[in-house]
Amino acid sequence: MENDVEIRIVAAQPADANDLIALLNKLETESDFFELNVDLHKIDAEELQQQIYQIQVSGSNLILLAVAGEKLIGITTVTEVKPGVGELGIAVLADYQRMGLGTLLLDSIIEWQQQDSKLDNLLLEVLTANKPAQKLYEKMGFKTISETKNSIKMSLN
Repeated sequence: MENDVEIRIVAAQPADANDLIALLNKLETESDFFELNVDLHKIDAEELQQQIYQIQVSGSNLILLAVAGEKLIGITTVTEVKPGVGELGIAVLADYQRMGLGTLLLDSIIEWQQQDSKLDNLLLEVLTANKPAQKLYEKMGFKTISETKNSIKMSLN
C-alpha cells in the first residue's frame, strides 16, 4: 500500500458524511464500472449522517470504509433487498486498486454477514467487462446465478 501508511477497515460513522460524499464523487468520475442509484448533488451531509446512523443500527445493512491515514480510499456497502438477502457494492479509488483492498473489504463484509448480521445471503451484480472484479468475487466464494450481455449476478450462498 502507500509507503507504510496503515490501511484500516472501519464502519462508517455519521461524522464521515462529508468525506464519504467526496469519496463517492471521486469514484464516480474515475471509474466506468462505478454506478450510484442516487444523485450525489442532491444529498446533503446532515441527511447522510442520519442515513449512516440508521444503516449501522439495522443489523441488515452496512457501510465499511477503507482508510489510509485519514483519507477514505474505498467503500463497501450491503443493502438489504429482501428479508435475509443483502446486495453488495464495493469500490476502491484507482490509485489503491490491485493492492488487496478489495479482498480486505470483502473479507470484512463476509465476516459481518456470517457472524453479526441478520442476513442469510449476499448478492451482487458486476459488469461483464469488469473482469478483475469477477475474479475477485469468484475467489471469495461468489457463484454466478444469472448473466446478461452486460452484467453478471452472483450469490455467496
